[in-house]
Amino acid sequence: MTQLGYRVTCTLRSNRSEKCPVSTDKQFEKKERGFSEVFISDDETCNVIAWKDSKRVLLGSNHIGTEPKETLRRWDKVKRCKVDVIAPQIINQYNKFMGGVDTMDMLVALHPIPFKSKRWYMRIIWRIFDLMVINSWIMMNSRRGDSHGSTSHGTFRLYHFKSEIAKFLLRKSTIQPLQPTSSNSMLNANESDEEDEPPPKKKREARSDVSQVMRADAYNHWPIFVPAMNNTRCKNEKCSAKTY
Repeated sequence: MTQLGYRVTCTLRSNRSEKCPVSTDKQFEKKERGFSEVFISDDETCNVIAWKDSKRVLLGSNHIGTEPKETLRRWDKVKRCKVDVIAPQIINQYNKFMGGVDTMDMLVALHPIPFKSKRWYMRIIWRIFDLMVINSWIMMNSRRGDSHGSTSHGTFRLYHFKSEIAKFLLRKSTIQPLQPTSSNSMLNANESDEEDEPPPKKKREARSDVSQVMRADAYNHWPIFVPAMNNTRCKNEKCSAKTY
């Protein structure tokens, strides 16, 4: 992320710190509340900070460290009151901007795209579609000056935004069908070479009452019930009923 030019501040797992010599949880239990350790990489592009609150907290960043330190109010179970705890600056920045992933999960769960598939990659694909729609909705609300762009209760709700997308996709397509090109010119060009050859057999094509363009125009082609005088018998065997 540093090579791509992005600033990152995140929590870390103990087994993801690789060779960073961070003190263990048992060693941190002996430390006072507010104690912190800082480890900087050899190329000075990122640092790992361990801070003791009620438990050890492990964070990493490529743009912020411990200074300037701040004083936070934390609840003390022993004293039964809030006490002042010294915290590095990375804690303040993380608490200020955390929750983006949780907010995105909440927005996806509001109106998810319904799908049923046992293939794992299909779940990822539909998840990406959900994220694209939600990001577009947030950008639209931010351009409209909506102060509720990160929730579902703004002036233009997420449900209405997805409904408008569905209506647009269901509209009749404006694509015009391509006219088939005449094959007379091709026959005339090869007529002299194929005079002595027998005519090729024509391939039998399946008849289609509906053109391909009309079938794929994403329009509502709902069935229409015809009057009883025009109905036909069912094609299935052992069935004498008539279709409508």
